[in-house]
Amino acid sequence: MPQTIGEQLKQAREERGLSLEQAAQITRVRIHYLKALESDLREQLPSAVQGRGFLRLYADYLGLPVQPLLDQWEGRTPPEAELVEQPPPIEENLAAETQP
Repeated sequence: MPQTIGEQLKQAREERGLSLEQAAQITRVRIHYLKALESDLREQLPSAVQGRGFLRLYADYLGLPVQPLLDQWEGRTPPEAELVEQPPPIEENLAAETQP
């Protein structure tokens, strides 16, 4: 199952051996807001615009690709989109239809 934005942020931070305190000090984003991002609790962020800015700063600090996370944040690429199964190639469809 694809990870939420918060799960991706937390995993990246933990893999780098960073504490929330370190991240807050470098990014200058309050720990409370970093925790909200990692917990996918947008309602705890001061505004949608600031939340997007915090996400951009935090993802960049963690070395994550920023644009895919922003797209997911805006709902342009929901995590479930990665699970969509592609139809088999046309040749396979034709072969299946022509067999007796």
